[in-house]
Amino acid sequence: MNIINDLLLYMASGVIILGFLVFLLNFITKGFFMNFLKVRGSQGKKVMISIQSATDRYYRASNFDGEKFSFKNRTGEKCLLNNTDPRAVYSSMGVYWIDYNEVTKSIVTPEGKSYPGIDLQKMDSLLDRAIQKPAELDKRLTIMLILSIVMIILVVGLGFILFQNYQILTQILAKIGSATVIK
Repeated sequence: MNIINDLLLYMASGVIILGFLVFLLNFITKGFFMNFLKVRGSQGKKVMISIQSATDRYYRASNFDGEKFSFKNRTGEKCLLNNTDPRAVYSSMGVYWIDYNEVTKSIVTPEGKSYPGIDLQKMDSLLDRAIQKPAELDKRLTIMLILSIVMIILVVGLGFILFQNYQILTQILAKIGSATVIK
């Protein structure tokens, strides 16, 4: 029983030391280490964003949904980036990277070219409003729609009139067939 307690104490102290080393490594690299592990562990679903602010450089793991990259900056605001140039994404240390200048709000390629960013949050809200906006019908389409409704009403009315005439005709033929003919 004493050996099991010693083993558990040894394992707990090892976990505490490893946890402290990971925390220290993350602190020294200014958050790079944990973000790197997130991106590396996502198996290509996330991209590392290297953000150049006015005073220093920091790193964030961003989600990529096929059109845009989304991440949270230091203030906690959600930022959206549109990748206008495929050369802006590069691979290093086994993960994909994008360099972003927070001051000019632009994506920077590894060659140093800067592509001005657009406000994707504003664009997203505009796209949502455009999608939810009712579509305006073309004048020609409206006329065709009205004519098709009128034609359907006419066909249904004609069918009803023919059905009534058929009923009347069958009644007349039934009376004629039962009547006696005078010679």
